[in-house]
Amino acid sequence: MDVDDLVFRSRALAQTHPHSRTADRFVRATIARERANQPMHEIGDWAGYAITTGYCLRKVEESMVGDPVPLADVDWRESDLEGAVADVVRIVRSTDSQAPYLLEPDTVVATLDHLIVGEIDRRLDQWKDELEAEVWQSLEDYLAWWLIAGYALRIVETRPVEEE
Repeated sequence: MDVDDLVFRSRALAQTHPHSRTADRFVRATIARERANQPMHEIGDWAGYAITTGYCLRKVEESMVGDPVPLADVDWRESDLEGAVADVVRIVRSTDSQAPYLLEPDTVVATLDHLIVGEIDRRLDQWKDELEAEVWQSLEDYLAWWLIAGYALRIVETRPVEEE
């Protein structure tokens, strides 16, 4: 499967309310928190859209390998889920990533990059000439983090928590 097909399928799935209950709670909590913390409440909505898009990429990736991936039987506390997602985001963003990709890593990374660029274009392009470079970069990083967080969220909710 090529990147363009993965991007198309991920964006199409994002239109269908694809979340589990855990993911839905995560997205709603993130949107509410980000709306309150950002200078424009729409930025919180952007986080929610980005999470959903990344989450859907992982679901598409799962569908490509065949069997449906069951949800882990975990009743997540919000702070624990946020921490687990942040841990996976760090793994996915690392250069020597040990990320649990289901498809070829180069394909997944290229698809994530393409989806991130799409989010940036949709959300920021209208302000391209008005925003300072530092603000622009900060918003790019913001959208990238939340998109990868969505991908990580699906990974976290489909794998059992390791016992310590």
